Amino acid sequence: MITQHHCPDVGTLENYEPHRPDGSDVGGRPILPAATVERLLLGIPGQRTGRRPREDLSRAQVEHLLVALLEVRSGHRTVAQLGDRVSPALGSRLRAEKSRKLPRYHLRSAHLCRTADDSLEVAATAWAQSRLLAVTARFECRARRWRCAQFSVLEPPAGG
Repeated sequence: MITQHHCPDVGTLENYEPHRPDGSDVGGRPILPAATVERLLLGIPGQRTGRRPREDLSRAQVEHLLVALLEVRSGHRTVAQLGDRVSPALGSRLRAEKSRKLPRYHLRSAHLCRTADDSLEVAATAWAQSRLLAVTARFECRARRWRCAQFSVLEPPAGG
């Protein structure tokens, strides 16, 4: 058997003792006090220092407004019933569209994505009779009020 004399002997490790009664570690150095996340974050300024927190838009509110917008598009609701929950530009566009009586849309799913602090984009699907359609919307927060700024129902091409 070959031995190597230039390698130091490896001793056994002592048990780790995080809280010694004398307040030191194995080498006699003082142990740092246990820190909680709250203590570590103390002194770091909040993200919105000096501003009031924004009112968030919940998933239920988004879905409710999407259903209302789908009812406007299908002719089962008027744009006036949406009030100030849509931007003036979108309200004008919806009023300018031809009034038609389409089958009722049924919202199937909605996926929300916060693109910025003051905007939220939605990709959704809706059933109309036996067709599944894509729905897109963009919500923006202006003057501490959330409004739908863009809304589209993506229909398949005619004859498709």
